[in-house]
Amino acid sequence: MYSKLLLDGTTGRVLRDTTGGLPEPLAGSSLVQFFAMVRLFDEFRRAHRPGAPDHKDARNGLATWCRHIDPEAAQGEVWTHILEGYDFEDSTWDLATYGDDYV
Repeated sequence: MYSKLLLDGTTGRVLRDTTGGLPEPLAGSSLVQFFAMVRLFDEFRRAHRPGAPDHKDARNGLATWCRHIDPEAAQGEVWTHILEGYDFEDSTWDLATYGDDYV
């Protein structure tokens, strides 16, 4: 999403750098929350779903888990966009993975 990630060393929060404004929280209190949500999103993104109802059900499940893991971040602007179907049209997400292995 064309932003840097920031780690608040005092609180452990992961933030999105919104240069010129307040940082947007991506995880309320820890890297563990952030990586759990990112990993769930990656699994959702890679999963084979044969039809629209399955895709909607999977997206609802992802949103439910994210709200359970970190309610504050899941309600923020970034995760709301992602959970509603943000299109990584610039292939940013694909740069983070190589095949089935992480780089």
